[in-house]
Amino acid sequence: MKPAATALFLTLISLSPSSCAYGTYEQRLDLQGKLEFASKQLDSMKVKSVEILFIPSDVLFGVAVTPDRLHEIYSYKIVISRFGASRQAPMLAAALKKTKVSSSAQTGDIRWGVSIEFTEGPRLNLYLDGFGKFGEIDGHAAKFDGALYSWLQTFAACVR
Repeated sequence: MKPAATALFLTLISLSPSSCAYGTYEQRLDLQGKLEFASKQLDSMKVKSVEILFIPSDVLFGVAVTPDRLHEIYSYKIVISRFGASRQAPMLAAALKKTKVSSSAQTGDIRWGVSIEFTEGPRLNLYLDGFGKFGEIDGHAAKFDGALYSWLQTFAACVR
Protein backbone atom coordinates (compact mmCIF):
# COMPACT_ATOMS: atom_id res chain seq x y z
CA MET A 1 0.00 0.00 0.00
CA LYS A 2 1.29 3.48 -0.85
CA PRO A 3 2.06 5.84 2.07
CA ALA A 4 -0.82 8.23 1.22
CA ALA A 5 -3.31 5.37 0.94
CA THR A 6 -2.05 3.88 4.21
CA ALA A 7 -2.50 7.23 6.00
CA LEU A 8 -6.02 7.60 4.64
CA PHE A 9 -6.92 4.04 5.66
CA LEU A 10 -5.57 4.55 9.19
CA THR A 11 -7.45 7.83 9.51
CA LEU A 12 -10.71 6.24 8.40
CA ILE A 13 -10.49 3.29 10.77
CA SER A 14 -9.57 5.55 13.68
CA LEU A 15 -12.87 7.42 13.36
CA SER A 16 -15.50 5.87 15.55
CA PRO A 17 -19.23 6.36 14.91
CA SER A 18 -19.47 8.39 18.12
CA SER A 19 -17.03 11.00 16.79
CA CYS A 20 -18.85 11.72 13.53
CA ALA A 21 -21.61 14.19 12.60
CA TYR A 22 -23.18 14.70 16.00
CA GLY A 23 -20.04 15.11 18.08
CA THR A 24 -18.37 12.82 20.54
CA TYR A 25 -19.93 11.42 23.68
CA GLU A 26 -17.77 13.83 25.67
CA GLN A 27 -19.08 16.80 23.65
CA ARG A 28 -22.68 15.74 24.29
CA LEU A 29 -21.96 15.56 28.02
CA ASP A 30 -20.17 18.90 27.84
CA LEU A 31 -23.22 20.62 26.29
CA GLN A 32 -25.49 19.37 29.09
CA GLY A 33 -22.77 20.21 31.60
CA LYS A 34 -22.76 23.83 30.44
CA LEU A 35 -26.48 24.14 31.25
CA GLU A 36 -25.94 22.46 34.61
CA PHE A 37 -23.04 24.79 35.41
CA ALA A 38 -25.14 27.84 34.50
CA SER A 39 -28.04 26.72 36.70
CA LYS A 40 -25.67 26.18 39.65
CA GLN A 41 -24.15 29.62 39.12
CA LEU A 42 -27.64 31.13 39.04
CA ASP A 43 -28.59 29.28 42.23
CA SER A 44 -25.42 30.64 43.89
CA MET A 45 -26.08 34.19 42.63
CA LYS A 46 -22.79 34.13 40.69
CA VAL A 47 -24.19 35.67 37.52
CA LYS A 48 -23.36 39.28 36.62
CA SER A 49 -25.75 39.81 33.75
CA VAL A 50 -27.92 38.20 31.11
CA GLU A 51 -28.42 39.55 27.60
CA ILE A 52 -31.29 38.34 25.43
CA LEU A 53 -31.52 38.99 21.68
CA PHE A 54 -34.71 38.23 19.78
CA ILE A 55 -36.11 38.33 16.25
CA PRO A 56 -39.84 37.49 15.99
CA SER A 57 -40.65 34.47 13.82
CA ASP A 58 -42.90 36.56 11.58
CA VAL A 59 -39.89 38.61 10.44
CA LEU A 60 -38.78 36.78 7.31
CA PHE A 61 -35.37 36.61 5.67
CA GLY A 62 -34.17 34.93 2.47
CA VAL A 63 -31.75 32.72 4.41
CA ALA A 64 -31.62 31.21 7.89
CA VAL A 65 -30.34 33.53 10.62
CA THR A 66 -27.02 32.50 12.20
CA PRO A 67 -25.82 33.51 15.67
CA ASP A 68 -23.43 36.07 14.14
CA ARG A 69 -26.23 37.52 12.00
CA LEU A 70 -28.55 37.68 15.03
CA HIS A 71 -26.08 40.05 16.71
CA GLU A 72 -26.27 42.32 13.67
CA ILE A 73 -30.02 42.35 12.93
CA TYR A 74 -31.84 41.58 16.20
CA SER A 75 -35.22 43.25 16.68
CA TYR A 76 -35.04 43.34 20.49
CA LYS A 77 -32.22 43.36 23.00
CA ILE A 78 -32.79 43.01 26.71
CA VAL A 79 -29.86 43.42 29.10
CA ILE A 80 -30.39 42.61 32.76
CA SER A 81 -27.50 43.71 34.95
CA ARG A 82 -27.20 42.15 38.42
CA PHE A 83 -29.28 39.27 37.06
CA GLY A 84 -28.12 36.92 39.81
CA ALA A 85 -30.08 38.97 42.36
CA SER A 86 -33.20 39.33 40.20
CA ARG A 87 -36.47 37.44 40.62
CA GLN A 88 -35.90 35.88 37.20
CA ALA A 89 -32.65 34.13 38.23
CA PRO A 90 -34.32 31.17 40.00
CA MET A 91 -36.81 30.85 37.14
CA LEU A 92 -34.03 30.68 34.55
CA ALA A 93 -32.10 28.22 36.75
CA ALA A 94 -35.19 25.98 36.95
CA ALA A 95 -35.71 26.21 33.17
CA LEU A 96 -32.09 25.21 32.53
CA LYS A 97 -32.43 22.25 34.90
CA LYS A 98 -35.52 21.11 32.99
CA THR A 99 -33.82 21.40 29.59
CA LYS A 100 -32.05 18.49 27.95
CA VAL A 101 -29.56 19.21 25.22
CA SER A 102 -27.69 17.00 22.77
CA SER A 103 -25.42 17.48 19.77
CA SER A 104 -27.10 18.08 16.45
CA ALA A 105 -26.18 18.33 12.79
CA GLN A 106 -28.26 21.50 12.38
CA THR A 107 -28.79 24.80 14.17
CA GLY A 108 -32.04 25.94 12.62
CA ASP A 109 -33.09 29.52 11.88
CA ILE A 110 -31.79 31.32 14.98
CA ARG A 111 -34.26 33.72 16.58
CA TRP A 112 -33.16 33.82 20.23
CA GLY A 113 -29.78 34.53 21.79
CA VAL A 114 -29.02 34.29 25.51
CA SER A 115 -25.64 35.33 26.82
CA ILE A 116 -24.95 34.66 30.50
CA GLU A 117 -22.01 36.48 32.08
CA PHE A 118 -20.75 34.82 35.25
CA THR A 119 -18.82 36.53 38.04
CA GLU A 120 -15.91 34.22 37.15
CA GLY A 121 -15.08 32.34 33.99
CA PRO A 122 -16.19 32.65 30.38
CA ARG A 123 -19.67 33.74 29.36
CA LEU A 124 -22.16 31.11 28.12
CA ASN A 125 -23.80 31.79 24.75
CA LEU A 126 -27.03 29.96 23.89
CA TYR A 127 -28.94 30.34 20.62
CA LEU A 128 -32.32 28.84 19.75
CA ASP A 129 -34.44 28.73 16.63
CA GLY A 130 -37.98 30.07 16.48
CA PHE A 131 -39.38 26.78 17.80
CA GLY A 132 -36.86 26.27 20.61
CA LYS A 133 -35.77 22.91 19.16
CA PHE A 134 -32.40 23.60 17.53
CA GLY A 135 -29.60 26.07 18.07
CA GLU A 136 -26.09 26.38 19.44
CA ILE A 137 -24.25 26.36 22.72
CA ASP A 138 -20.92 28.16 22.58
CA GLY A 139 -20.54 27.45 18.87
CA HIS A 140 -21.65 23.80 18.95
CA ALA A 141 -24.86 22.82 17.12
CA ALA A 142 -27.41 21.52 19.61
CA LYS A 143 -30.90 20.09 19.91
CA PHE A 144 -32.95 21.42 22.84
CA ASP A 145 -35.82 19.77 24.68
CA GLY A 146 -37.31 21.35 27.76
CA ALA A 147 -38.26 24.53 29.53
CA LEU A 148 -35.68 27.07 28.31
CA TYR A 149 -37.75 28.09 25.29
CA SER A 150 -40.88 28.48 27.43
CA TRP A 151 -38.97 30.69 29.88
CA LEU A 152 -37.77 32.88 27.01
CA GLN A 153 -41.28 33.27 25.61
CA THR A 154 -42.71 34.13 29.02
CA PHE A 155 -39.88 36.50 29.94
CA ALA A 156 -39.93 38.35 26.63
CA ALA A 157 -43.74 38.42 26.27
CA CYS A 158 -43.74 42.19 26.69
CA VAL A 159 -41.81 42.66 23.42
CA ARG A 160 -43.66 40.16 21.25
